Amino acid sequence: MDKRYIVVGDHIERPGAAPVYIEPLELCRLYGIDPKEAILVDRRHHTYRHIMRKCPHLPVLMPRADGCYDLKEKEGGG
Repeated sequence: MDKRYIVVGDHIERPGAAPVYIEPLELCRLYGIDPKEAILVDRRHHTYRHIMRKCPHLPVLMPRADGCYDLKEKEGGG
């Protein structure tokens, strides 16, 4: 299966709350995508920059402070 996304696990900060780390697999669930369609990476991992340079054509999905995990909005649709 071809990869369609880069899913980046990272910390999310909300006003008045402690930072929370969201795993790439949890982000796949939130965005409603199959993990097989994605390159999963931790932003703190040394491979992060390499993947970002290697696959600049893929949309990058990260944690969102606003809690909106709608792919249509992310991809510029509807």
